[in-house]
Amino acid sequence: MVQLTLLGGIALHRGGELVDGRPAQRHHVAILAVLAASPGGHASREKLIGLLWPEHDSAKARHRLSVALHVLRQGLGEDCLMTSGDTVTLDLSCVASDVGDFQNAVQAGRLEEAVGHYRGHFLDGFYLKDAIEFEPWVDGERSRLKGLYCSALERLAEEAEQAADLRAAVVWWGRRAAEDPYSSSVVMKLMRALAAGGDVAAAVRQARTYATLVEGELGVPANPEVMELADELVREGRSAERAPAVPMPSAVVEAPAAEPPAAEPTHRPAPEVARSHRSRRLRQRRGGDLSTARSLAGWAALAVLVTLVIAVILGIRLTAGSDTATDPTSVDAETLPYLGP
Repeated sequence: MVQLTLLGGIALHRGGELVDGRPAQRHHVAILAVLAASPGGHASREKLIGLLWPEHDSAKARHRLSVALHVLRQGLGEDCLMTSGDTVTLDLSCVASDVGDFQNAVQAGRLEEAVGHYRGHFLDGFYLKDAIEFEPWVDGERSRLKGLYCSALERLAEEAEQAADLRAAVVWWGRRAAEDPYSSSVVMKLMRALAAGGDVAAAVRQARTYATLVEGELGVPANPEVMELADELVREGRSAERAPAVPMPSAVVEAPAAEPPAAEPTHRPAPEVARSHRSRRLRQRRGGDLSTARSLAGWAALAVLVTLVIAVILGIRLTAGSDTATDPTSVDAETLPYLGP
């Protein structure tokens, strides 16, 4: 099996071993790149000649293409390349490429798998001498593939936000911003994701980094909306810190069973009703105090009456004793003198 790497670097392996020599020469790798990026791995001879040997006459250019295809078959296997009339086809069952895997995963909606295949720009740093048509084609394919990659990242970030997976949303928006650090709209989405995850400071740093890049490298004013968003996120963060905490009703769960408390009124009574309630409570308190006073006065009067009765009884007894001592008829006979008959 041949593995062709074209994203983030260029490499050609067969059976796990690096292929070098003539099959790995630039024009040969360029043929494989054109076929791998084309739908179904097909490309016409005219397209390959126009991209790789534009300054040669038709006969010479066709000869060069035939020689290049022969070298590739010898180095990779006879079944890796097929020709039919004017069409050259890369047998995808024999040659796997990261470009093909990436595009297939995007089309199937396997976005995480797709972005895993994208490890850098298409044919990054690769060039061909005397092939003036090849470089524009590479730029177009590079932009197209990058667009697919960025769209996949945005969809992943949006899906993470909808699922409230803030950590994943920050990761996807961060990778998206790395692809286009000069985009104010992308950096603002990353800032919002960071702030939603509680990292307002990182959101502010992203805003400052964006302003430095745009003003320092591009020499144009940064979008003021970015710094305005940073200020807004800081204010919202401070407001959240000042907000009072809501007590949790844990005591209600742990309290023993008891008589349910009287329900609080859902609204305050009118002033007239409130004054009426206060007057009623005051009269009730005064009535209770008066009843208590009357009860105490009754007990005091009874005590005085009992005291007077006791005093009268004692006085009667004392008076009776005094009268007995002075009455002659009450004198003992033994105390009289004997007079005789």
